[in-house]
Amino acid sequence: MRIPSGRCFLLRCGGLAEKTERGGRIHLSEQHGRLHPFFYPYSHAFLTQLDILSKSLMKETRFQEVTSYFTLFKKYIMASYTPFAGTPLRGVQVLGFLETRNLKFENILFLDANEGILPDTTREDSFLPFKARQILGLPTYLDREEIMFYTFDTLIRGARASHLFYVENDEKEKSRFVERFLWEKQKKEGKKDDKSYVKTIQYAVSLREENPRPIYKSTEIVKFLKEYSFSATCLNTYLSCPLQFYYEYVLGLREREVISEDFDKEEIGSFVHVVLCDYFKGKTGSILTEKEMNLKEFGRVFHKDFEEQYGKDPTGEVYLLRNQVERHLKDFITHYQVPKIKEFRTRILGLEQRVDVKRDSFNLRARLDRVEKRGERTAIIDYKTSANKNYLAIRHHKLDLEKRESWSEAIATLQLPFYLLTYSALTGEKPESIDCMFLLLGRTRIDTDVEVPLFKNETEFGENFGNLTEVIFSS
Repeated sequence: MRIPSGRCFLLRCGGLAEKTERGGRIHLSEQHGRLHPFFYPYSHAFLTQLDILSKSLMKETRFQEVTSYFTLFKKYIMASYTPFAGTPLRGVQVLGFLETRNLKFENILFLDANEGILPDTTREDSFLPFKARQILGLPTYLDREEIMFYTFDTLIRGARASHLFYVENDEKEKSRFVERFLWEKQKKEGKKDDKSYVKTIQYAVSLREENPRPIYKSTEIVKFLKEYSFSATCLNTYLSCPLQFYYEYVLGLREREVISEDFDKEEIGSFVHVVLCDYFKGKTGSILTEKEMNLKEFGRVFHKDFEEQYGKDPTGEVYLLRNQVERHLKDFITHYQVPKIKEFRTRILGLEQRVDVKRDSFNLRARLDRVEKRGERTAIIDYKTSANKNYLAIRHHKLDLEKRESWSEAIATLQLPFYLLTYSALTGEKPESIDCMFLLLGRTRIDTDVEVPLFKNETEFGENFGNLTEVIFSS
């Protein structure tokens, strides 16, 4: 069911769940996915949960925001479980803990019998608190604990010999199920303590850190470093671990490439960069207008690039990825780009711009996602498909130039200050007249708050830019 954006709908939870569930069943009946041994059980379990929700006491609940319905579904489905099923005639059968019921074993070795694992003490999210779940007749953590104890008790009593392993220290303790089991055994045998049932296992392990051997800078290495073009990525690597920099960039060692069917963040990030570059490249050099931010044009560019990379008729995970990324990038155009055009007279100067400069006898290279003029100031923009700015932040107050160990703790990435230096050296513009920022395109809600600037204001620039420059050239 398509829900137009930008308008307020008062939908019933039950009605939306019914329509979604009905549409899902029609899709299953018409597609071959129902024949797949793994796809069908999980899709069926998903539809079953929607059916339960449509008949619950929440069915008449209405929300003001459309996104609230999807948040409800997400939180609700996260608390649902679907067991693995299988009956192999040979080999190993993988069972979930709850699937051991009605099965008897000769010997049981139960690992991680610690509180927090047995039972899992994770409680319901705040979206549907404990009292609300009770009133609505939905399962609570108390129900899960009762089921887990019954399964645990049945499993232990049905075995000839059981060995329960747990860690006990200042941070961990044995499971309440184990405590209960030991207490019942003490009462039955009339013992005052459980020492005769518990055996302590200790290991003498030395986990000393040894400093890696220093790397001798031979004449060849010095020559290599003088001629090498340094990038923000290799400087970040050096800041994190100088030895890793040596192995990766000086010796040229690389991890073996493994073909994966899953989409990693780097692959999605590269695709997003390609789409945004293709969309804006025809607008470079001219003043951007709200009329030019055409979503139909963007859709054509997006689908062309997606087809070139992933094929014409995507299915399954690829299909879902396409829809999700397209919707998110259209939100970027509508809720970030258009408001910025209204706020500033904007002209794009460059896209995926390669910069090669020399400063203080060092060769520096960078690739800038986007450079534009906002009013009288230049802005360097770097797209990030992440959502958490903490992984990109520079904590200026923690940086102490006299303490080398504080550098990596204070600086998550040197990317923006490095871009600022290289672009300033290329154009001759003063660094204080250039703004640098990340755009967090991975945020759930896209608006003008996705900006993460290098400096908040001129004062912060004046107090910290010199220190960052020294870090870059002292690394």
